[in-house]
Amino acid sequence: MKSVTNARFPTVVLLSGKALLNTLDQLIDSEDHPATNKPSTSDKSSLAHIRHINMTISRDEAEILYEQKLGHSNQLTVDSKKFEILRDLYPKLRDKKSIIVCGEEKKALWLCELMQRQDLPVTCVASKPSLHKSEFKKFDSASSGVVLISAKMAVHFKDKQIPVMVNFDLPTKAKRYRNIVECSGVAPENRTVINLLGTKKEESMMQTARLQYGITVEEVSSLADVTV
Repeated sequence: MKSVTNARFPTVVLLSGKALLNTLDQLIDSEDHPATNKPSTSDKSSLAHIRHINMTISRDEAEILYEQKLGHSNQLTVDSKKFEILRDLYPKLRDKKSIIVCGEEKKALWLCELMQRQDLPVTCVASKPSLHKSEFKKFDSASSGVVLISAKMAVHFKDKQIPVMVNFDLPTKAKRYRNIVECSGVAPENRTVINLLGTKKEESMMQTARLQYGITVEEVSSLADVTV
């Protein structure tokens, strides 16, 4: 690496190919690296009143080998196992104001249909708020109920009194996780966030979030250990 200096212009640093690649890697990784991207005070305050609980679904040897071979999990199998946990968790959710978060609108609609077929009442608000004004108003005035949303809708609930949130899907980035679960100062109650972890990528993201934001995460293996 060498530098070129001109009296009229700022110093220009010329990077070799290897140095350039290393620099690019550092820039790409910086978002989730606690040493290079320390959370601000506002980041910490938005997570201050949140209890984080991880529930990792059990996977047999065949499922682990599948993920190792192909580099990703069998999503249908993972979602089916997550739904089993969600179904058993539902009685705890319906007695409070709770939201279930799916990664995308399509997944939210799929899960909503599945829950309704299982006689698990839920309101789906997965797209633009303007399309769901009546649902928002009803949920705001209610003392209990379960709403199913897509991740992009989470911002509309961060200043509301939502005691329980379930992440059916986890984002790929720790910063995105913070944006989904955070509470603003308007929210009067603490929030319990239950994360259903089904893949190594989801587990890795939560480990990054733990380190990057200094949060405490409870690891539970049974629904009996979940109190909300």
